[in-house]
Amino acid sequence: MTAKRRRELIERDGPLCSCGCGAPGVQVEHTIPLALGGLDHISNLTLIAVECHKAKTRADRKAIAKAKRILKREEALQSALQARFASEPSEPVNSAPARPARSRLQGRLFQKQCRPWPKRAFR
Repeated sequence: MTAKRRRELIERDGPLCSCGCGAPGVQVEHTIPLALGGLDHISNLTLIAVECHKAKTRADRKAIAKAKRILKREEALQSALQARFASEPSEPVNSAPARPARSRLQGRLFQKQCRPWPKRAFR
């Protein structure tokens, strides 16, 4: 962090913590963490107090871990789909034409009649 960038942050946000606690902002932190796609640009930087920075970092670490778990799950599903469709023939041999899928709820959605609204609801 250069002194020029720190001065720009103080001019933009003031010398106090950006969370609103009133403590002096002594550390610079990324509003959106770099690991979650944040930019290393002055628009993504704020001044923050030490204790607030620790709390935000704990929350950011949880969010980063969750994003990694989701990404890992999506990659596993993608590779499973690729493996499944790579082993199947591209065109079915001697099979009946595909029928459109039918919903289990087809025909059941509007079988029950709606009850009228109670009069007390319109007072």
